[in-house]
Amino acid sequence: MENDQSTGLGNQITVVVLAGAALLAALVARFVLPAQFLLDDGHLRDAMDPQHAYLSDPSFQMVAALYRGLGLADAPSLAALLGEALFLVGMFAAIGWGRIRHMGVISLAAVAASVLLSVAYLGQYSKELLTLVVMLLVLAAPRRWQGEIVVVGACLAYGAAVRPYWILVAALYVLWRLAFRYLKRPIWLLAVPVLVYAALQPAFLTVLGGGLQSQRTAVNGTRETAGDVASLIVSPLPDAAGPMGVVAALVMLILMVVPVPLLLSLSPYHMVSAVLILGIWLTVLLPVVRGEVQGRTGPTQPRARVTASRCAALLLAFLLVQALFEPDFGSCLKHLSPLLPLFLAMLPSSIGRVGAGAEPHARTQADEQPSPQAQAQARAQDVPTALTPHPTRRPQEAVL
Repeated sequence: MENDQSTGLGNQITVVVLAGAALLAALVARFVLPAQFLLDDGHLRDAMDPQHAYLSDPSFQMVAALYRGLGLADAPSLAALLGEALFLVGMFAAIGWGRIRHMGVISLAAVAASVLLSVAYLGQYSKELLTLVVMLLVLAAPRRWQGEIVVVGACLAYGAAVRPYWILVAALYVLWRLAFRYLKRPIWLLAVPVLVYAALQPAFLTVLGGGLQSQRTAVNGTRETAGDVASLIVSPLPDAAGPMGVVAALVMLILMVVPVPLLLSLSPYHMVSAVLILGIWLTVLLPVVRGEVQGRTGPTQPRARVTASRCAALLLAFLLVQALFEPDFGSCLKHLSPLLPLFLAMLPSSIGRVGAGAEPHARTQADEQPSPQAQAQARAQDVPTALTPHPTRRPQEAVL
């Protein structure tokens, strides 16, 4: 018991130290990170400059206006602290202070990796500031049906203001929530991506004038010739249409989870990125495969389970959209970084199971002992408990 208590306290101290180190690192990250990590920072600085704002994309102008409204246009250090602080608030909300005590080595490693990625991508001026707000709303939404309105509304507002593809994320979130409720067997969930891409194929052709992979191909056309991105996501069937277009989208979906191109690059940086991406998505897919997010959720269910189900639905919706639009694996990690607390909410310790790598403490007689309230209620109702003799037995035959 003492060893369990010391381990739990050690876990909490470790997470607090990681959080403190992240806040300090956010103050200096912009001075040590490679230039490719600071592209959004540079675009937003230009958007906040009255002389160059008109040259910026409207989405950057929107986020720049938010930073100006917060008084952070000339305070990059405070902007970095804001982004990192919002991430840490979401992280602690996702993992729970008490549940940190039950984390194992793998879960603690996931927290550490998440904090590292947050410093790299959020400790600066970033468009992901609004994604952090969406993430916090998902974690704070009430368990009742009103919580679903909060989540969908946040996604729609974000899509309308900054990133239009989040409108599609909102629609797919609703679809996944319905699938979790009515498809009892996890194997049936495999039909969801197939049906989604089959429905989107003609919609893309009508609205965007191309197949499911056309938007990524168009974006990467110029970037590839410029040689400015080493981790481009390239579809094996970029011009596929009809049923083959759906197959091509499903292949890309698998590659977004298992980044084979990065693994084959033999670049240490890219291989580490591939392992991070794979680990991130396994955190979501394993609970889904185990059936831990299916079934009804609501005010009668534990909050951790309701939150986990919502997180899984939103993240899988985001994954389906990423497989269609994400131009490169670097952008993939950047766009995932503000959502990492939602992944942490899917950890075993977060949804009520013993953390990965942790040993459940042995049940003792004290663990089995009824509470004083239960004993009093049992006596009032003449119901035997573990400490009261059965009325038809002799005292020495008391139930132990």
